Amino acid sequence: MVDSKQTFLTPSVMMGAGKSSTLQAYAFNPDHARNQLARMIIMHEYPLSTVEHLGFKRFCCALQPLFHVVCRNTIKKDILMIYKVERKKTMRLLERNQGRVSFTMDVWTTSNQKRGFMAITAHFIDDSWKLQSRILRKLSTLTVDNCSTNDAIINLLLEKFGSDHLWFKSSFHVRCAAHILNLIVNDGLNVIKSSIEKVRDSVAYWTATPKREEKFEDAAHQLGVFCGKKLSLDCPTRWNSTYLMLLTAIKYRSAFGRLELKDPQYKRCPNDDWNMAIDICERLKVFYEVTLLFSGTSYPTSNLFFKSVCEIKMKLSEWVLCENFVVLEMALKMIEKYDKYWENSHGFLGVAAALDPRFKMSVIEYYYSSIYGEHDDEMIESIRRRCFNLLTIYEGKNKNDSASASKPPASTTEVNNFDSFEMFLNAKKKVKSAHVQLELDHYLEDDLLPRHESFDILTWWKSSGLKYPTLEAIAQDVLAVPISIVASEFSFSTGGRVITPNRNRLNPKTLEALMCEATIPRNPFPNINDDDKDVEECVSGASCVTYVGDD
Repeated sequence: MVDSKQTFLTPSVMMGAGKSSTLQAYAFNPDHARNQLARMIIMHEYPLSTVEHLGFKRFCCALQPLFHVVCRNTIKKDILMIYKVERKKTMRLLERNQGRVSFTMDVWTTSNQKRGFMAITAHFIDDSWKLQSRILRKLSTLTVDNCSTNDAIINLLLEKFGSDHLWFKSSFHVRCAAHILNLIVNDGLNVIKSSIEKVRDSVAYWTATPKREEKFEDAAHQLGVFCGKKLSLDCPTRWNSTYLMLLTAIKYRSAFGRLELKDPQYKRCPNDDWNMAIDICERLKVFYEVTLLFSGTSYPTSNLFFKSVCEIKMKLSEWVLCENFVVLEMALKMIEKYDKYWENSHGFLGVAAALDPRFKMSVIEYYYSSIYGEHDDEMIESIRRRCFNLLTIYEGKNKNDSASASKPPASTTEVNNFDSFEMFLNAKKKVKSAHVQLELDHYLEDDLLPRHESFDILTWWKSSGLKYPTLEAIAQDVLAVPISIVASEFSFSTGGRVITPNRNRLNPKTLEALMCEATIPRNPFPNINDDDKDVEECVSGASCVTYVGDD
């Protein structure tokens, strides 16, 4: 007979890799085990019916006979309880946050229902200078997809919040960089669609059957072509798969030519189309690499993007000078899309770049001199003015906060002559402006830091608050603004986001809890012996996923 309260010595699961495990006392806790089961389903997107699978029940019985596996309705209640507890923790975190919050918005659809779910993720830098992603309460910028529906939503939000609460004003709407790049590249690929189609036909022919694949590999070996990758067709809705298909096929170009002599049914792709594919692959490489940067799942800080955006502009400008008419037409199409979506974002990205102590205004001067030519001084000065205006706003906010905290009682004495008081206020404004300008000048005049890839900009600003207090407050808000709303697996695709089949039949309330919980950062190796505090606490409040279909 096993006693459920009996204590054992067990190895603990450590918080990170590379740490040795230690023995510690452990007593089976059925409530804790049930809570971890619910979190497992949330984390790995398992179907709720997992708990009713016979194999899973047998597995749990083998691990711990005393553990009673609950039904799917009970595990659903556990998930909703966890959601309420985590929501309360998030509200506390946001209440303590002194800075502004940016948020991303994306719409998910279900494959079997005409329903959509609007997922909103908040991004901010907390008081410990850690980049966080949670529910929103405060608001300064919004990063959404680039469709016209979102433009209408932005206008409604601007009316609701009012310009007084928005410090970035024209940069309130930051368009998703990953989606913009996707549109730019697809516009370019449409120009050379016929050449791509001919290469695709060649790949399709030699990957149609295992026998043809084997024949193709033999021909490649005979020619000494060792690519390391097999031929593969692309997906029509994912431009990166087209890029990778072309990249691999180009390396096997000689094998395609050899097989034309051996297989009369195969029609080789013309040399002109091969040459076009080679040229385009070299040009698309920069877009492929930048998209990977823009769409990282960890949402990199906004200072990293200015350089990439400018390099894309410079590349497109070079293509316009190409003698190849097709490349010229492709470049003009892409530049038109680039200018449409990025012109309003350059200013914000420039401020974010200036807040990087490794680059400051130097990186702006370098790129703008190439992009804008004789008008670069005007554009560079516009970034400097943006920085100064933000400093003035934040300095005023800090002064107002201090004044409101120690505001004396209003006097009832009437004063007939305020001339001297007005002079005092005007002098005070000049001193304040000089102080702000002085802080900005000192920061920009200080030497640039070494450009190490391991540089942590958040840690640097955390330790520089005493020297640059107002700039520190600006950096805390600006660096938290996300430039992209999607991870790399979605950023190359023209298809939409679809909720997995395991969850598309759930009611909106349950799906909301699962989606919200899944976005909360987890330690890669959580300690299974951590106490589950506040599990019984429930609160009501706003959710970060709003159902937008019919009731």
